[in-house]
This record gives sequence, C-alpha cells and structure tokens, in this order.
Amino acid sequence: YVFEGVGNEPYNENHATHPVNAYGAAKLAGEIGVAEQCDNYVVLRTSWVYSTEGKNFFNTMLKLGSERDSLAIVDDQIGSPTSVDVIFDGVAKVISSYVADPVKFKQSLVGTYHLTCKDYVSWFGFTKEIFALVSKKNASFKAATIHPISSCKYPLPAKRPMNSRLSCSKFENYFNHELPSWRDALENVVDQKYF
Repeated sequence: YVFEGVGNEPYNENHATHPVNAYGAAKLAGEIGVAEQCDNYVVLRTSWVYSTEGKNFFNTMLKLGSERDSLAIVDDQIGSPTSVDVIFDGVAKVISSYVADPVKFKQSLVGTYHLTCKDYVSWFGFTKEIFALVSKKNASFKAATIHPISSCKYPLPAKRPMNSRLSCSKFENYFNHELPSWRDALENVVDQKYF
C-alpha cells in the first residue's frame, strides 16, 4: 500500500512511493523511520497476508462462504496473497544470513525488499481457489456462489490500490531464497486448516 497502485506491472523496490490512503502512509512512515534510525536493518514489504488463525481474508471468506448463499467479490484489484508461513520462512532466511556473516549483511544486504508469493490474482480469483481447495478437503463445506464485481460496486471508506503486484526478484536473488506461488502456499494453508 506504499505505492499508488496503478498500471499492470509489478512494483520493484526502486519505484517511487505514493500511498493512496492513511494505512499506506503509516507503513511508509514506518519504513522511513527504520531506515533513519538503524544502520543494520531489513524492511520487508508484503501484501494480502493471511493464515489459519485470526481475522484475515482467508478466514472471513470461509465464514461468509458457509453462512451465505451468494457473495460478491472484487475482481479488479490484483495482488499476491501471501501466507504467514511464507513470510516466516523469508524472515528466517534474513536472520540466518545475518547470523552467518554480520559484516557481509551490513555491507550488502541492508535495505528494503519485497516479499510476497509469486504470481498474481484478484480477490475474486483468490476466493474461488479457497472455496475449491476447501471443498476438496472438507466435504461438509458448502461454499456460497461467488460473483465478480468491480471496486466501484463495493465502496470502502479508504481508497484501495488496484495494482498491488510486487516484484520479489531482489529478495530471491540477494537471499538465495525461492518464493512459492500463491496457489502452492494456499494449498499448504488449507492442509493446515483441515488436517
């Protein structure tokens, strides 16, 4: 949310920031504060975070999908759903890189990185895949019918970026850590939820 969210290309770490809402502005202020106050740091930007626990899109869709007959889901905001497990693995890689060689870390790894799952999808596409995977694992789950809608049909108090795609090649290259696709990560989360 630190970018303005226009176009169809993934944002890399060198793109100019331009938050479109207070949430993005607060995130950017935090990044700037860390960079100004710390000599030895890594900022990880992620997006669309979910897990089996807590309040997040994944759990909300499971709840609403089982309670309602029909759901209208935004289909024109694009990003990479990213599980907490993927973020945990990325953070562990950063920490192990520091522990292995603190001097090299400070000389060549300090900075800002994007850390999300690979590939991109809309909220509608993500919901569709959640329901498909959960229906295979849990025969009692009766998913609502979902309908794609545009963002203008689902007004929210805060403006949302249409394009939340982030390029993660810098993180993968600098930390030698391949990130999974959002589909593979989602399948792992569904397995955790039902086994």
